[in-house]
Amino acid sequence: MNNPFQALFQDLFSLQVTFDEYQTKDEFVFIGDVGGVKKEDLSIDLENNTIVIKGSRACNPNVEPLMSERWCGSFQRAFRIPSLYVDQDKVSAVLKDGVLEVRLPKLPKDHHSLKNTSIVIKDNHH
Repeated sequence: MNNPFQALFQDLFSLQVTFDEYQTKDEFVFIGDVGGVKKEDLSIDLENNTIVIKGSRACNPNVEPLMSERWCGSFQRAFRIPSLYVDQDKVSAVLKDGVLEVRLPKLPKDHHSLKNTSIVIKDNHH
C-alpha cells in the first residue's frame, strides 16, 4: 500500500470493531461483529465496573496488498457497566458465525459483588 493517506485512514478506522450495547431488566448485553477472529484470539475481562474485550485477526504477511479493505491486527473495546450488580457466576460469552455475544445477568440491587474476572468464550449457545 503506497498511499500514505489511505494507510492512515485504514489504521484509524479498520480496527474499530462495532458493538451494540443494551440492557434489559435482567441483564446487560454486548453484541459485536468480530468476523474472522478465532475464539482463542479473544479475551474478555471484567475490571471494576468495566468490561474489556480484546482480540486480533491475523494479517497475511506473505502478500503485498494492492487494495486492502478488510481489517487485520488487534483491537480493544472497553464498556462501562452502569451497575456493579452483575451475577458473575452466570456471565456468558458466545462466539458464533463471527458474532460475539456477551451477557451479564444482573443481581438484585442489595447484592454488590463485582470483582475482576475473565470470561470464558463458548463456540455456540449449547
